[in-house]
Formats: sequence, structure tokens, C-alpha cells
Amino acid sequence: MRQKTNSRLTLSIAGIRCCFILPYTRAIKIRKRYSSFTCHGRPNAVLTIRSFTRKKGPMIPCLSEHKMILTIRRFDFICIFNMSLMRGTLDIADNRYSFDSFLRILYSSLLIRKQGCLMHAAGIIRDNMAIVFPGVSGSGKTTISRACKRYGVISDEIVAIRQRGKTFVVHSTPFWGEMKSTGKNKAAPLKIIYFLCKSGTFSITEMERPEKMVQLARCLFMFEKEPLATTRAMTLLARLTSSAHVKTLGFPRNRTIPWPFLIQQKQ
Repeated sequence: MRQKTNSRLTLSIAGIRCCFILPYTRAIKIRKRYSSFTCHGRPNAVLTIRSFTRKKGPMIPCLSEHKMILTIRRFDFICIFNMSLMRGTLDIADNRYSFDSFLRILYSSLLIRKQGCLMHAAGIIRDNMAIVFPGVSGSGKTTISRACKRYGVISDEIVAIRQRGKTFVVHSTPFWGEMKSTGKNKAAPLKIIYFLCKSGTFSITEMERPEKMVQLARCLFMFEKEPLATTRAMTLLARLTSSAHVKTLGFPRNRTIPWPFLIQQKQ
């Protein structure tokens, strides 16, 4: 029997389908890791994966775009991607950590061009409503995720947000922090965004719009530095802050937050 050498694996995150053409043995490992996000159907982007020997270089990825060619470089991968054709090549080290890092960077670039973004945030979905808790490391994303575990946590580290007409939709991702889950592919309309503040009692505080913009910008998962990318991001955040409820949530540690309290909105 003729042994397979290459395989096609398509992942769908936040409604964007990326097909990876890669050696069969690598496809098996990736399919297992991202099983909830594999899909069929016509992809939006196609990348051919090739072997790559690790080289010396910075841990921080370097992104650049010239004449619709997006280049993503790090010491363990190099991607050349044609944004016009939505086709590219990926030379990457054969380990799960390199691929997971690349996937985050790729989707951050694709989403910002599709009225969306990846955000450092925990998220929960219940009753077709999504609540997002943005924050940098140490802000309490995992703590709030554990406190809200019964409500359906979609990530304790990174969620995707996309604008769909006049509505913003929150998508789960396979990118997790301390809770180390593979996740499930879910989406729901955004109900409210809470910035976290540890407190002795439950409380909800309004925020001024300029503060909302600043705090959300700090939590944006984005590596591109070109002015156009920055403009896209700021335009998205401006729309988000003008249409979504963004507040501060005070909560005590190690206590379950009542769901009715979370979804209340003062008019």
C-alpha cells in the first residue's frame, strides 16, 4: 500500500479557515491538538508547511508587509504569505509550541484585516451571550475563568472578536493559559466587556470612553507595526467602545459570580 506523504488540514478560528498542506505525520499531531477547530470546506487561506532547522534569532516575531506580501519571521519559523492570493509557505520547526505561536500571529494579522482581532482576554459564553474579561498578564483572567467555570469558559488567555454588521461576535480560540484546555469552537454575540478589579465585594463601575480605548488597546494581540495596521486596529476599537458596554468588575477571590449579576446593565 502506498504511504501518504502529505496531508491537508483545515482549521477554522473566528470564521477564518486556514488550510495547511503538511507531512502526514505532522498533520496527525496537529489534528489531535486542534481537534475542536478542524473543519471541511473551502479554505480562506492555504499554507504549505516545510521542514525548518532552528536558527539563532529573536524570540519576538518580526512582521512586515510589502506589495501585499506579508513576511513573518522568528528564530523557529519563516512565513511568506501573499495577501492577494491568500497563499503562502511556512518553514517551521517540528514542535507544537512553534506552531501554536505562529497560529496566534497569523490569525492576529488575518483578523485585523477582517474587522476583527485577537485579544488578551478570558471569555465565557452562556445563553447565546458572550462576556469578555480583557487584561494583561496577572490581571486575573485565569482567576475569573475559574470563578465562572460553570458558565462555559471559552478561553482564559485569548479570545477573538469580530464585527458582523452592527453586532460584535466573540469567538473561542484554541489558545489557553494556565487552564490548559484544547477548547471548543463556539461563538456568540458580545454582551459586555469587563475589566477586572479584585475587591472585597461584587461591584460594577462605569468607564469613560477614552479609558476604554486605552485599556482595550493594551490588551490587543498584535505584532504588526505598520501605520495601516494600527489604523485598522484603532478603527475597530473605536467602533467597539461606541457600541459595546465596557465596565469595571470588582470581585472577591474564590467566589462564584452570580450570572444575573454579570449580565445586568444599568440604563
